[in-house]
Amino acid sequence: MEETLTLNPLDAGTEIRSAFVRYFNSTYSPRDQRLRQELQDALADKFRLTQGPYVQAAPPYAKAKSLKDLVADNVLNSSILRLTESAFPTDRALYHHQEEAIRKLCEGRNLIISTGTGSGKTECFLFPILHYLLEEAEAGTLSDPGVRALLLYPMNALANDQVKRLRQVLAPFPDITFGRFVGDTPNDAKTALDTFRARFGDEPGPNELIARDQMRDRPPHILLTNYAMLEYLLLRPADTSLFDGPTGRHWRFIVLDEVHVYDGAQGAEVAMLLRRVRDRVNESERGRIQFVGTSATLGSGESAYPALAEYAKLLFDEKVEYLEGDSSRQDIVPPRRETLVTHASSWTLAPEQVEPLRDQVLTGAAVSEISALLAGCGAPQPDATVSVGSYLGEALSCEATVVRLQARLEGGSFDFSELASDLYGGADAGPRLTALIDLCVRARRFDSDAPLIPARYHFLIRALEGAFVCQSPAHPSGEPRLLLSRHARCPGCASVRRESQMFEFGVCRRCGAGYLLGVLREEDGLERLQTSGPF
Repeated sequence: MEETLTLNPLDAGTEIRSAFVRYFNSTYSPRDQRLRQELQDALADKFRLTQGPYVQAAPPYAKAKSLKDLVADNVLNSSILRLTESAFPTDRALYHHQEEAIRKLCEGRNLIISTGTGSGKTECFLFPILHYLLEEAEAGTLSDPGVRALLLYPMNALANDQVKRLRQVLAPFPDITFGRFVGDTPNDAKTALDTFRARFGDEPGPNELIARDQMRDRPPHILLTNYAMLEYLLLRPADTSLFDGPTGRHWRFIVLDEVHVYDGAQGAEVAMLLRRVRDRVNESERGRIQFVGTSATLGSGESAYPALAEYAKLLFDEKVEYLEGDSSRQDIVPPRRETLVTHASSWTLAPEQVEPLRDQVLTGAAVSEISALLAGCGAPQPDATVSVGSYLGEALSCEATVVRLQARLEGGSFDFSELASDLYGGADAGPRLTALIDLCVRARRFDSDAPLIPARYHFLIRALEGAFVCQSPAHPSGEPRLLLSRHARCPGCASVRRESQMFEFGVCRRCGAGYLLGVLREEDGLERLQTSGPF
């Protein structure tokens, strides 16, 4: 194992905080020495600027059947097995939510897929769409141009990423066409080809349509766009072939990525946009187009799923339901995770051995050297051919402190310092917990390449809403005039039964001159500066 750098979360948090304070003091430092010192004091210890670090570990997603298994179950068309290894290994186990989504979409249901970033949401809808197109190919109707699936994205950057994915997945299926129709899509094929070559240094595949004219002449089977462009496509006479006539009768899927962004007024607009598309392509017939929404942020437990189904029903204007206890009527697909704790504790690694063990692993020690360090502790002994990561996973999965750590992290995030004190105690608790987490990240779970504890650290910096000063000449001595929390009245003056306004304080970033922000109002024939609020 190669030497690898490690992260000390306490040191990293301290450095992040120090860097932020240095930046703030150098950028917004008042010329007035007294106020400058009060700002530095407030940032140093009188204002809770940061929280953390916290440690979190999300258990790995539960595995399920593979694409080969779903073909054997007659869920997917067998031609899907032509997928290349680099695009998606057909014998690799899918995540449970991927299998569930594929089965439900192949049954014709509308879905909300609510799983985390990096959990394979694209495969949840892409494989059912591919299955449908392959079924068309066998029926002899795929040669008819026309949109079958619309993939709708809130931003062009997301659509661009999806095009890259489609190039991989659809490479073995040259008869399935796709195209990205957004603001910067060139009109003619020559300009589009020159742009493509300059950007990618390559030629487009035979099934990728890269110009607007190409997509108007022969609409692609899979069309990628954003909701703003979809509005234009519906209005412009030049784009009628996407929706009308013989090329517009094939619509089957509409997928909304990042569906959580469609709320409030924008949600209402997109809901009406989807109704216009459906009414245009199938004369208001419901049920023929399947709707899919994906998000990494929607849903917070099963209690929220009925409300989420109602949201999707209003957005899609189609049947979406979630009936507790009836899996056949549940159109919200959440992730299913494995447990972090997989074994009962059977041995204990002495606290003073944790850092030496981590250092051995980082410097590339062999399995025999690592097992020698653990001799006498009761740790399992390795097989002759096992890798370092696999041996660490086997040994640490039943180590007492690791099992306690796994059990804690299954309950959510924890303050790192508190967790270290609880597990180890003493001045060395932080470095020891850091070393233990490093080991668990490098250890592999059984029958998997996932870390034994997929830990990550969080460090929070509080946004400053401004600086506020009291200008009263009778301000009590020793009480700070500058505060980093918003006040209408000075708390220092209130302590001696005087009331004084506090004004928001600004600083010129070039010369450091201070100024007050407020509103001029006439009072007793004089203009007076009043605080502008809100408070």
